[in-house]
Amino acid sequence: MAEIAENPSGGGKGKAKKQSTKVDLTAMVDLAFLLITFFMLTTTISKPKAMQIALPSEPDPSVEQPKVDDDVVMTVLLAPKNVVLYYFGKPEDAASNPDAVKATTFDKTNGIRKAIIDKKKAVQALGAPLGIDKKGNNKTLVLIKAVDSSVYGNMVDILDEMHIADIKFYAIVDISAPEKQLVDNAMLKAK
Repeated sequence: MAEIAENPSGGGKGKAKKQSTKVDLTAMVDLAFLLITFFMLTTTISKPKAMQIALPSEPDPSVEQPKVDDDVVMTVLLAPKNVVLYYFGKPEDAASNPDAVKATTFDKTNGIRKAIIDKKKAVQALGAPLGIDKKGNNKTLVLIKAVDSSVYGNMVDILDEMHIADIKFYAIVDISAPEKQLVDNAMLKAK
């Protein structure tokens, strides 16, 4: 607290007494440390943000897997250098016909988004039961496959495209050897 020290010298009639003030800062320092401790204990440290992906369990070999019509399947291959390759139908058909594999980018107007939306419209035109399920959802199935040399950011970008195009059915799948060959051939053409 503040103290006022009086001058002990005897004063005369005409002279005013000089007083000096001294402020004790101990309580304020204690209060500052209490506030710092309070804010350190009550703040939350930012947690790392991660994308939530629901992974399926291992398939039961005794249960027959559902069949998917080739007309609703689109495969997206994430290649190096931000190149995106895609084809429709079976991988064997794409491997036998190199013109079936098309290269694009993540461009918003003419990139992979346009190809996904065009495929979704084509599947919608098939009507029920091929193109539309019982709940009214479009049955377009997009298989996403990445080569080892592709960038993690491309995987995030393609998952964003699935969300933007409102694709209900998509899967992240391991790439096969014939598809790796398709990527290598497409990258050679791009050079």
